[in-house]
Amino acid sequence: MIKLEALADALAFYHKAYDPISQAYKTRNPGLLPATMLKHTRDGEGKRTFTSFLDGYQALLFDLKIKCSGRSAVRHPLITLNDLVQNKAAGKYLARFLTHALNETITGETLLSHFLGE
Repeated sequence: MIKLEALADALAFYHKAYDPISQAYKTRNPGLLPATMLKHTRDGEGKRTFTSFLDGYQALLFDLKIKCSGRSAVRHPLITLNDLVQNKAAGKYLARFLTHALNETITGETLLSHFLGE
């Protein structure tokens, strides 16, 4: 399992990307990525909209790769899972998902750079 994909899956699960009444499902945006450029199509809450789930998932992977590598203009390179979601309860939820998916101990304090490995 590629760790970055497991992290994307955890976020998609957290945002209920497979629940047809969720915002993530309706926008085909499993990570609920915000629209940050004028060219991005968006919903009424400023979240990006995609024409397919695959497009949204690929955008999420790209976004996570930048954040995990520390190249994001918004984030410090040594941030944790808790910092990514800005909520300790959500970080705990993601950590539990990732612990099972990757068969290793993940906590809210796990550095995002950890998810760049395989």
